[in-house]
Amino acid sequence: MKNPRLLNVALLLVCVLFAQDSRAQDHTLWGLPEGAIARIGKGRISGNIAYSPDGTLLAVTSTIGIWLYDAPTGAEIALLTGHGGAVLSVDFSPDGRTLVSGSSDEMIRLWDVESRRQKATIEDYEEQVHSVVFSPDGKTLASISSGDISSSTTERTIRLWDVESGQHKATLEGHLDRVTAVAFSPDGKTLASGASWDDYWIRLWDVESGQLKTTLKGHTDTTTALAFS
Repeated sequence: MKNPRLLNVALLLVCVLFAQDSRAQDHTLWGLPEGAIARIGKGRISGNIAYSPDGTLLAVTSTIGIWLYDAPTGAEIALLTGHGGAVLSVDFSPDGRTLVSGSSDEMIRLWDVESRRQKATIEDYEEQVHSVVFSPDGKTLASISSGDISSSTTERTIRLWDVESGQHKATLEGHLDRVTAVAFSPDGKTLASGASWDDYWIRLWDVESGQLKTTLKGHTDTTTALAFS
């Protein structure tokens, strides 16, 4: 019969050697699929991820804040904290100097990318902010919420904000159900929006006037993303 004490010593030695070897390896490289170069992130990703316009930074939403990474190397740069809930959406301004975030705490926050400090807040919601998007000129923000459709009509609308002043510019109304996606045209003159449930149509809005331009019919399910050519 084997000596239990010797067996325990052997197991302890194996564990120590394994732990030392594990520390010597980068866990972010373990089990990567073919073609992937790194794994980033801590905790659960709670919304989208966004590249800076010059491709050097990557912003990742999480339940505790916004993680900033060096995109070429995957190195962690900073964690932006201040939201009182999970961050659900991020977007860089066209010049890359500002990052906007929307959260389940019903707040929109603007961050200075260089200093990583908060610049301003926009608070005018009764539901969590599901998505925030900069216009191509960086002067306007479009936001949508995602609350309980049975108790609020706010989430059926898109709100436009002046970035410099933080003032509400317009509310785009017309969807019959929860708005799930928005996107600006390259010239910034048109905003596209899609919705869910009984209203699957895509609507195109005039950004300057806030008026509906046209409705694109044909989808039979929820629109989860929109993009202009």
